[in-house]
Amino acid sequence: MADTILLPITIPLTVYYYWKVPEAWESGLLIGSIQNNDLSGVRRCIETGADVNSTFIGPPPLYFAIKNENVEIVRLLLEKGADVNFQNNAVYDQSLLYFAIENENTEIAELLLKKGADANAKSCDLFRRCNYLFFNVIERYSNLSPKNDRRLKMIRLLLEMGKADVNATLAEDGSSPLHYAVEKKHNIQIVKELVKHGANVNGKDVYQQTPLYDAASKEIAQYLLQQGADPTIKNGSGETPLEHAKYLMNLGRKNNYDALKFLENAP
Repeated sequence: MADTILLPITIPLTVYYYWKVPEAWESGLLIGSIQNNDLSGVRRCIETGADVNSTFIGPPPLYFAIKNENVEIVRLLLEKGADVNFQNNAVYDQSLLYFAIENENTEIAELLLKKGADANAKSCDLFRRCNYLFFNVIERYSNLSPKNDRRLKMIRLLLEMGKADVNATLAEDGSSPLHYAVEKKHNIQIVKELVKHGANVNGKDVYQQTPLYDAASKEIAQYLLQQGADPTIKNGSGETPLEHAKYLMNLGRKNNYDALKFLENAP
């Protein structure tokens, strides 16, 4: 009697399982070929019916190709219809474009952007702090050195091809990408790139502070002033950038020393 009662449940489950087995098999072969950098194997799997967007055994095939940094396999998957804007909760809700950025692979990032990858997507970390992808790029690529041409190229790609919102603000504090960039002494190249693409040098966060308040070097402070930053704007506490820099110095923020000295002598 009990067996008879369970039949309406077990039969559909069994049918579903066996119906899905081919997809699992095909996905496994496709992902295995990707991880082995076997371009011809990937092509064969697709030709015999493997779904390039299958998530039956986890992230889609494109995720593995991006992580493996195989440009030709990424290109093939995109040609066959892989979804560039897939986001996977199993890997901290990051977009696929994020992983190309993480690897500093501009060639793959460009392929994804050409196919419509969203440079303004939200990206979340393990603790579910969600920022716009572009903020994560600025933070990750801080203290850009002249040798890191790939990082600067990546930022340009996101701004020019991806149309990343250069004046996007974070809900929690109103910071813009430029607010982020000026905080690091060696970020002058990134600061210039952001301003070149329309970053507002007088944009305010929730504390009514413009990027000039957080300038970490004389070079950055000087550049912001050259680009029209207003040194007389007062923040929510009634301080000008110079007064705020003095306040930070009194708290032991020595990294603002050069900017402070420059602002003291600025006309």
